[in-house]
Amino acid sequence: MRRGALLLALLIGTTILPALSTPLASAAEVPGATAQGCDVRHVLLLLDQSGSLRQTDPGGERVSASQQLIDLLATSAPREGAVSAAIAGFDGRYQPYGRYDLPSGAGAARGELEAFHQRNGGQNTDYVVALRGAASHFASIAAPKECKTLVWFTDGAHDVATIDAGDSPAYSTTTDPWSVTHELSQLVCGPPPPSAVNPRPLAEELRNAGFDARLSELRTGSPNSRTVQLRTNADPVLQALFTPGGPCSISGQRDVLSSADQLADSFFRQFQETSGAVEVDCNRLMDGTLPVAAIAGVAFRLPPGATATVPLAPPHPPLQVAGPTTDTELPAEVRDAGGRLVVQPSAPLRACFVDLDAAAQVLEGPQLYRGSTTHTVDLVVARPEEPTSGGLGPEDVDLVATASGAPVPTSWDGDRHVWVASIPGGDRSSVDLMATATFRGAITGDPALGTVSRSLAVADLPPQPSAAWRGPRSIEGTGRHVGELVFTARATIPGARFCVVLGDGPAAVLDENGAPIGSLRADAPRDACAPFDAGTEVLVPATLELTDQRNGAASFSTGYSATFDDGQEARDLGTSALEVDDLALARSPDRAKATLAALGLAAISVLVPLGVLWLLTWRQSRLPSPEEFLAVSVPARVRRDGPTSATLDGEVAMEDLRPLKGDRTQFHLPGGGSLKRRLPRHPFATPTARISYPGADCATSLPATHSRRARSGVITSHFTQLAVVIVRDDTSGEEEPAEAVLLAPRRFTAAQAAQVLEDGLRAAAARLADNGRPRPAQQGSNAPPTHGDQGTDSSPSATGAAPRPADAASRPASPPAPPRPADVPLRPSPSDRPDERPATVPAARTSAAQASAPPPRPSWF
Repeated sequence: MRRGALLLALLIGTTILPALSTPLASAAEVPGATAQGCDVRHVLLLLDQSGSLRQTDPGGERVSASQQLIDLLATSAPREGAVSAAIAGFDGRYQPYGRYDLPSGAGAARGELEAFHQRNGGQNTDYVVALRGAASHFASIAAPKECKTLVWFTDGAHDVATIDAGDSPAYSTTTDPWSVTHELSQLVCGPPPPSAVNPRPLAEELRNAGFDARLSELRTGSPNSRTVQLRTNADPVLQALFTPGGPCSISGQRDVLSSADQLADSFFRQFQETSGAVEVDCNRLMDGTLPVAAIAGVAFRLPPGATATVPLAPPHPPLQVAGPTTDTELPAEVRDAGGRLVVQPSAPLRACFVDLDAAAQVLEGPQLYRGSTTHTVDLVVARPEEPTSGGLGPEDVDLVATASGAPVPTSWDGDRHVWVASIPGGDRSSVDLMATATFRGAITGDPALGTVSRSLAVADLPPQPSAAWRGPRSIEGTGRHVGELVFTARATIPGARFCVVLGDGPAAVLDENGAPIGSLRADAPRDACAPFDAGTEVLVPATLELTDQRNGAASFSTGYSATFDDGQEARDLGTSALEVDDLALARSPDRAKATLAALGLAAISVLVPLGVLWLLTWRQSRLPSPEEFLAVSVPARVRRDGPTSATLDGEVAMEDLRPLKGDRTQFHLPGGGSLKRRLPRHPFATPTARISYPGADCATSLPATHSRRARSGVITSHFTQLAVVIVRDDTSGEEEPAEAVLLAPRRFTAAQAAQVLEDGLRAAAARLADNGRPRPAQQGSNAPPTHGDQGTDSSPSATGAAPRPADAASRPASPPAPPRPADVPLRPSPSDRPDERPATVPAARTSAAQASAPPPRPSWF
């Protein structure tokens, strides 16, 4: 992992099994050495070419893994030539195949690696030849060791099976193959055997070439007796090479793999570690327990096709990454915002690494007093370039310290966000302080965040007391907020005390832009003193008053001076300033606006759906298309006094039916009437239409509400046929002149139209039993009761009592009269029945049962 650009963007096209490799050793010749800051990064891919690869790697996984490594390096190159990749093979001989500048040379390098599918016929596996070739390659490159990396792959142990098949005579005069094989330990680690051509051990030659070696060793299948012997001979040498601190050790690491499918995973891990990244438990990335302030970058692997999201602090959008491998840098402003690093993957993470960028540091210039029995020193764990940014606390890190080699206690000061190391006093001129911070939790690699080592001089004056603000740091709105200024002794001096004097006047509180938004007033007591004992506090009450509201951060700075009195004289410790820059401000909510906004949202949430429903109801209230109907008007007579009846005065034929005029808003009815669409009164209203005949009473075959004054009625706007009876002459008599209007669908036959007209006349006769004016019932008649606007219940009682008034609206509607055979036949047109003569229309009959039954509730208007 590197800073300033993406280091790893490995695009692995094949499915890679979870890592099963075991890091046997990790050299620590140069702790923390990484490839960061290299002008050019030099990489040598050294691949085994022995014949055993036909059994151990028949699918050529070493080739695809090496090609993926080239892609990785090409993607990490921030500019042309930033990475120089060389390719070489070995069996009994070291064979260089070329050097490629990346990223432009990636295609050619991949093509060269493709040939390794056929490079698997070597008779020997000579480690000495391979490592001498690598040492010669890197010795010619003038670059720091951390900028030179050897990627070394082999599938078996060191084996010189045939002298003539290799270059062993170049380093040994021994002619017996087995003897040359067994000289490996002396040739590499020393002392060199008498047969050695080079008087220096190979390990010394490797260290002088200055590079980091990364060995991926493939061991598959069940070894035979010869393989067991070869491994027994080679394993101690490899162990010595990759064990830190030994006389034979070199810089690097060794991975032992049980399957060729693990090669790409091994290369990913090796290069993360070479770059200085630290392996972490993947659960720590998913559960958000790592502080983002200490992490410069993050890398992990996903199953092919999986994705992950890394939420970042606003205003940065979440980082979207895709598998199988990702490695990204975290922006500095994201780290400044703090918080936790959280990765949200679509599949479980594996092989997780972070680039740690924090270290233990001594804060400012600590001052130790020769007369103290105890000294305290402030430390922070933070980014090297941001030592005063607050640092990491005990929830994230552990801090251990020593003074002149002896452990000393450390504690966390939450008011000042610093660690405090307590160092015993004594008669000495200096104290050697060493402190190391480590991450808390499951860091599987090196958990150290860095070690600080300082030699602290002993002075003639004690240190000034530390200062902190103990009060609210998150403030909403304006107003006064009470807190304390805390001044703490940083040494223990027997019989002495310290005093604090604050500056004159209040301190200004400033917003992020430096504009004053309030003040800090301290009410210092006249004698603000305390014993000079480490940890002893002087508390000064203070009031933080804000006069303006802000969303953001605020700060203040107040000066103070301190004196030291050891009982003999008082001495000035100088002036300093308490600076607080982490106040978080927020505007108080405007409750009136919030209430109006809530009411507005509530109104919108109600009115918008109602408006939509009203529009739907308005659309549904349209009349049927007039093109669907035929209309006819026929003279008729209606009797309402006495037995109810209706009589047509003319004959009707199909050719009498004419198209209806109008549109879906208004029908123009025969006889001068109209049927008009009504706007719905509310979203849940039934779609209706108003029918009216000026100067006439009318009734319909459909149930209707009525308006007597307007002489009109309201019916449903959705109907398939309609019959209307109009009474124009209002003179009294047994029968009144009337007019019957029929609206019939065009698809009706003569029989269906006759039935509609007959049903309409019958319904009209019943509904016209009351013409809207009260009329006395005839004595001795069987006339049905009349119903006006006020309504009466005139049904005779069992005792023959006179009828009493009643509210017609309070009586339940009577069911319609039962159907009876049609009394009003319609004369068919010649086209319907050419051989039949037109029929006459007799008067309607009313049976005794019908006359005695209560009539249906009239729909009169």
